[in-house]
Amino acid sequence: MTAAPSGRVRGSTLPVAPFRASPGDPAGSFGWKLGQGELEVKVLPAYRDGAYLVASFDVVSRLPEGRMFVPVPAPLGGWSHEFSARSDYGALTLVDPATKARYYPVKTRSDYVENQVPVIQPGQSSRSYVYFPAPPDDRTSITLEVAGGGTHEVPISR
Repeated sequence: MTAAPSGRVRGSTLPVAPFRASPGDPAGSFGWKLGQGELEVKVLPAYRDGAYLVASFDVVSRLPEGRMFVPVPAPLGGWSHEFSARSDYGALTLVDPATKARYYPVKTRSDYVENQVPVIQPGQSSRSYVYFPAPPDDRTSITLEVAGGGTHEVPISR
Protein backbone atom coordinates (compact mmCIF):
# COMPACT_ATOMS: atom_id res chain seq x y z
CA MET A 1 0.00 0.00 0.00
CA THR A 2 1.38 3.40 -0.94
CA ALA A 3 0.90 6.54 1.07
CA ALA A 4 -1.36 9.31 -0.20
CA PRO A 5 0.44 12.41 -1.52
CA SER A 6 1.01 14.86 1.31
CA GLY A 7 -1.25 17.49 -0.28
CA ARG A 8 -4.19 15.11 0.09
CA VAL A 9 -3.71 14.59 3.82
CA ARG A 10 -2.26 17.84 5.18
CA GLY A 11 -3.77 21.25 5.61
CA SER A 12 -2.03 24.50 4.84
CA THR A 13 -0.77 26.95 7.41
CA LEU A 14 -3.64 29.29 8.16
CA PRO A 15 -3.59 32.31 10.48
CA VAL A 16 -3.45 31.80 14.23
CA ALA A 17 -6.92 31.17 15.67
CA PRO A 18 -8.53 34.05 17.56
CA PHE A 19 -9.43 33.63 21.22
CA ARG A 20 -12.64 31.64 21.74
CA ALA A 21 -14.53 31.95 24.99
CA SER A 22 -16.36 28.76 24.03
CA PRO A 23 -15.68 26.27 21.23
CA GLY A 24 -19.42 25.63 20.80
CA ASP A 25 -21.98 23.00 21.73
CA PRO A 26 -20.85 19.38 22.19
CA ALA A 27 -20.85 17.22 19.06
CA GLY A 28 -21.22 14.08 21.20
CA SER A 29 -19.95 12.46 24.36
CA PHE A 30 -18.62 9.19 25.66
CA GLY A 31 -18.02 7.63 29.06
CA TRP A 32 -14.60 6.53 30.24
CA LYS A 33 -14.80 3.86 32.95
CA LEU A 34 -12.80 4.25 36.12
CA GLY A 35 -12.72 2.04 39.22
CA GLN A 36 -15.98 3.08 40.92
CA GLY A 37 -17.41 5.50 38.40
CA GLU A 38 -16.55 7.16 35.15
CA LEU A 39 -15.58 10.33 33.39
CA GLU A 40 -17.95 11.81 30.86
CA VAL A 41 -16.03 13.30 27.94
CA LYS A 42 -18.01 15.87 25.95
CA VAL A 43 -16.57 16.20 22.45
CA LEU A 44 -16.55 19.85 21.36
CA PRO A 45 -16.14 21.19 17.80
CA ALA A 46 -12.56 21.30 16.56
CA TYR A 47 -11.00 24.43 15.09
CA ARG A 48 -7.94 25.30 13.01
CA ASP A 49 -4.99 27.11 14.57
CA GLY A 50 -2.20 27.74 12.06
CA ALA A 51 -1.08 24.33 10.70
CA TYR A 52 -2.94 22.48 13.47
CA LEU A 53 -6.39 21.30 14.41
CA VAL A 54 -7.37 21.82 18.05
CA ALA A 55 -9.64 19.17 19.54
CA SER A 56 -11.44 20.34 22.68
CA PHE A 57 -13.24 18.34 25.35
CA ASP A 58 -15.08 18.96 28.58
CA VAL A 59 -14.14 16.21 31.04
CA VAL A 60 -16.76 15.74 33.78
CA SER A 61 -16.29 13.58 36.88
CA ARG A 62 -19.16 11.11 37.34
CA LEU A 63 -17.60 9.48 40.39
CA PRO A 64 -19.70 8.90 43.52
CA GLU A 65 -19.92 11.76 46.02
CA GLY A 66 -16.84 11.91 48.24
CA ARG A 67 -14.57 10.35 45.57
CA MET A 68 -12.11 12.70 43.95
CA PHE A 69 -10.77 12.03 40.46
CA VAL A 70 -6.97 12.12 40.46
CA PRO A 71 -5.66 11.79 36.90
CA VAL A 72 -2.64 9.57 37.57
CA PRO A 73 -2.13 7.87 35.24
CA ALA A 74 -3.65 10.09 32.56
CA PRO A 75 -7.31 9.20 32.05
CA LEU A 76 -7.19 8.83 28.26
CA GLY A 77 -3.53 7.88 27.93
CA GLY A 78 -1.61 4.67 28.21
CA TRP A 79 -2.34 3.35 24.72
CA SER A 80 0.72 1.87 23.11
CA HIS A 81 0.77 3.46 19.70
CA GLU A 82 4.22 4.55 18.62
CA PHE A 83 3.00 8.05 17.72
CA SER A 84 1.11 8.80 20.92
CA ALA A 85 2.18 6.30 23.58
CA ARG A 86 2.99 8.95 26.20
CA SER A 87 0.27 11.44 25.36
CA ASP A 88 -2.31 12.09 28.08
CA TYR A 89 -4.86 11.70 25.27
CA GLY A 90 -3.20 8.83 23.37
CA ALA A 91 -6.54 6.98 23.27
CA LEU A 92 -7.82 9.60 20.80
CA THR A 93 -7.08 9.56 17.06
CA LEU A 94 -8.55 11.73 14.31
CA VAL A 95 -9.39 10.09 10.99
CA ASP A 96 -10.12 11.93 7.74
CA PRO A 97 -13.31 10.30 6.39
CA ALA A 98 -12.28 11.02 2.76
CA THR A 99 -8.66 9.80 2.71
CA LYS A 100 -8.64 7.61 5.85
CA ALA A 101 -5.47 9.46 6.92
CA ARG A 102 -4.91 9.14 10.67
CA TYR A 103 -3.81 12.07 12.83
CA TYR A 104 -2.15 11.65 16.23
CA PRO A 105 -1.47 14.23 18.95
CA VAL A 106 1.34 16.67 18.09
CA LYS A 107 4.58 16.21 20.00
CA THR A 108 7.42 18.67 20.46
CA ARG A 109 10.87 17.38 21.38
CA SER A 110 9.74 16.26 24.82
CA ASP A 111 6.04 16.96 25.34
CA TYR A 112 2.71 16.67 23.59
CA VAL A 113 0.79 19.86 22.80
CA GLU A 114 -2.08 19.26 25.21
CA ASN A 115 -3.18 20.18 28.68
CA GLN A 116 -3.57 17.80 31.58
CA VAL A 117 -6.86 17.01 33.25
CA PRO A 118 -6.63 18.35 36.82
CA VAL A 119 -7.98 16.80 40.00
CA ILE A 120 -11.77 17.21 39.85
CA GLN A 121 -14.58 16.56 42.32
CA PRO A 122 -17.80 14.67 41.41
CA GLY A 123 -19.85 16.79 39.03
CA GLN A 124 -16.99 19.18 38.28
CA SER A 125 -15.80 19.77 34.74
CA SER A 126 -12.45 20.63 33.16
CA ARG A 127 -11.83 21.90 29.63
CA SER A 128 -9.16 19.93 27.80
CA TYR A 129 -7.48 20.39 24.46
CA VAL A 130 -5.12 18.45 22.20
CA TYR A 131 -3.35 19.69 19.06
CA PHE A 132 -3.32 17.47 15.96
CA PRO A 133 -1.87 18.10 12.48
CA ALA A 134 -4.54 19.82 10.36
CA PRO A 135 -6.33 17.83 7.64
CA PRO A 136 -6.82 19.36 4.16
CA ASP A 137 -8.40 22.82 4.22
CA ASP A 138 -11.67 21.74 2.61
CA ARG A 139 -12.61 19.36 5.45
CA THR A 140 -15.57 20.54 7.50
CA SER A 141 -15.62 17.54 9.84
CA ILE A 142 -13.34 14.77 11.03
CA THR A 143 -13.90 11.44 12.78
CA LEU A 144 -12.70 11.05 16.37
CA GLU A 145 -11.82 7.44 17.21
CA VAL A 146 -11.67 6.48 20.87
CA ALA A 147 -9.47 3.48 21.70
CA GLY A 148 -11.55 0.69 23.11
CA GLY A 149 -14.54 1.65 21.00
CA GLY A 150 -16.56 4.51 19.73
CA THR A 151 -16.34 7.12 17.00
CA HIS A 152 -17.75 10.64 16.76
CA GLU A 153 -18.11 12.97 13.80
CA VAL A 154 -16.64 16.28 14.93
CA PRO A 155 -17.36 19.51 13.05
CA ILE A 156 -14.41 21.74 12.22
CA SER A 157 -15.31 25.38 12.80
CA ARG A 158 -13.60 28.21 10.96
